[in-house]
Amino acid sequence: MSKYKTKDSLLKNRPNRIPSDQWSGLVSYWLSDKAKRRTQANRNNRANQKMPHTRGSKSIATLMHEQAENGIEPTRAEIFLLTHKKRVDGRPLDDDSAKAIDMINERMTNNERSTDQPPHNVAWEGDVYSQVLRNEKSGYVRGLGLGPTPSVLWGSKSSVENIVVEDSSNEVVQRLEQEITELKEKQNEEMDLMKQNHEKLQSELLRMRQFMQKYAPNESFPQDINDTSTEQVPNHNSGQEGVPQSSRISSNAEITLPHGYTI
Repeated sequence: MSKYKTKDSLLKNRPNRIPSDQWSGLVSYWLSDKAKRRTQANRNNRANQKMPHTRGSKSIATLMHEQAENGIEPTRAEIFLLTHKKRVDGRPLDDDSAKAIDMINERMTNNERSTDQPPHNVAWEGDVYSQVLRNEKSGYVRGLGLGPTPSVLWGSKSSVENIVVEDSSNEVVQRLEQEITELKEKQNEEMDLMKQNHEKLQSELLRMRQFMQKYAPNESFPQDINDTSTEQVPNHNSGQEGVPQSSRISSNAEITLPHGYTI
């Protein structure tokens, strides 16, 4: 974006994969004061970051999955080495990263993947990563991106004892999410069906009311499917007390229905 100085130049260089209407909205957002403030804040945070990794925007979780061998993901010490290599553009690593790499390599030669490591774990208490880069901060597990936190994995424990990354746990989460999605879809379908049935009943009631008004204008008819009341009207022919209008159509009137109508 920085090489395009004006809004017009940005609009004219729309990537083919982005629709024109979406591109216009995106450009407007980029040029807004809110987006500029956020960009500057992110730039400042990046400048103050110690030991920044050099693998671009790819997440730690994605990188660990790509580097897994026979289903076993690399430790966070190995991930640190992988994400702190020399940059493609030739810029050198910062001094802190260079020192950490030397210390990690030295310790990994001696005890990484030793009997102290639980099977299939990427991090544990006293691993090489924690020896070199010290203990975890409260509420944060270092070297694993934005994934697990001590409070989530171990309740009130403040220190990291063990981190187990298992494919089965991911499968359980995915299965539960799929079940929830299916239940929601089923519920929505049932609600739509109920709504359609209600509208159909209302439509049939309207047709019947229109028919009654045309062929039996003196008869009453419910205005709604929930209206079951009947109006008492006097029977002038018999001198008897009022009878429900709804009953008069069958006893006092003979009506020929148009084709397609039934009572």
